[in-house]
Amino acid sequence: MKSISVDTVRPLLHPDGVLYLDEDYILCSPDIPVHENLLKRLKEWNFKTILIDESVKPDISSLPQNLSEGDVTDVFLEDSTKDIKDKKKTQELYVEFLEKLQQSFDDFTKKNALSVDDIANQAKAIYTALKDYYRFLLQITVLDRNGFPYLTCHSVNTAILSMAIAENMKIPPHRIIEIGMAGLLHEIGMLHQSYVKIQTLERSLTPEEVKTLKAHPVLAYKILKEKGFPANTFMGVLGHHEKENGMGYPQGLKAENIPSTAKIIAAVSVYDALVSSRSFRPAMDGYSAMLELVKEMGKTYHDQVVRQMIAVIGLIPLGTVIEVKNGCYAQVHSLIPEAPKKPQIKVLTSPDKKPLKEHRLVQLAHSPDWELVKALSREETFKLQSQGLIEI
Repeated sequence: MKSISVDTVRPLLHPDGVLYLDEDYILCSPDIPVHENLLKRLKEWNFKTILIDESVKPDISSLPQNLSEGDVTDVFLEDSTKDIKDKKKTQELYVEFLEKLQQSFDDFTKKNALSVDDIANQAKAIYTALKDYYRFLLQITVLDRNGFPYLTCHSVNTAILSMAIAENMKIPPHRIIEIGMAGLLHEIGMLHQSYVKIQTLERSLTPEEVKTLKAHPVLAYKILKEKGFPANTFMGVLGHHEKENGMGYPQGLKAENIPSTAKIIAAVSVYDALVSSRSFRPAMDGYSAMLELVKEMGKTYHDQVVRQMIAVIGLIPLGTVIEVKNGCYAQVHSLIPEAPKKPQIKVLTSPDKKPLKEHRLVQLAHSPDWELVKALSREETFKLQSQGLIEI
């Protein structure tokens, strides 16, 4: 394999061997003519040289000799029509989930009305959407929340991720629905007027306010039990602030005594809270939030739940926009199970931060130029999008 100048590669002709961007990434085989758009993109990205393996020679005897650009497939692909449609549908469904839960919260606060069947149907709708739009629905940090209150968004997000984790753990479907119901209602105690006031404070809480706040799981437990919700749901809600080391609340339970539903809700709820902006702090990026959970494995969170979270959304979570060493912005596109720190990423900009109309997929850190420099928070991501620098 040797290095050659990009300027020496002629378009619409078969190369004299396999062309590589680096030792791992194939650009073009000798049986396919070089596309003009490929050369254009290489120059835009400031690649002056590429590699060629001349030990593999082209066999062009059965190929037409006069090819136009339209006959050749480029390695830089636009988002598929299906992906575009699926992203749009996912956003529509997400807003529907928010609307329905907000209505349930309003009915509860105004009329003390809370229907088991209604919440179960909301959880079932999320479960169905997960099967149809899994990759996009799990990208909770980049879904548009449409101005809904934090508590509503947080509850829907917790239900989505909890059910996805439960599915990955091979939990039976009826239990997954109960876990989803717990995710939707785990903060219902916070709708009490005394808690609403505390949530709006932009200062440190007094010891008495902290004591009041820590009672909200008990209030939620009483509400859900009285309304006839499944035991798996209300016990999961009661225990979602317990910790593996026994230092949580309200009961100070240790690992073996914490309900499995509570273990899932505990980790997911904290993750979503960390990646959401609050009045008292900015949002954390998804990668940093996951690292916080990893640090607390076995102490605060059940280690198996955190491992399942990584398996489901990734250590650098799906949808996260990142900056890499060569200057490009990219978005986590898909996971590679055997390489949790090296997901497949979709490149959004050139190294000089110019938006790309066609996107290339690469594996993060497959070479030094593609190492992670920074993961962006939700606010940073939407700021770049509003400036027209990226399209997600």
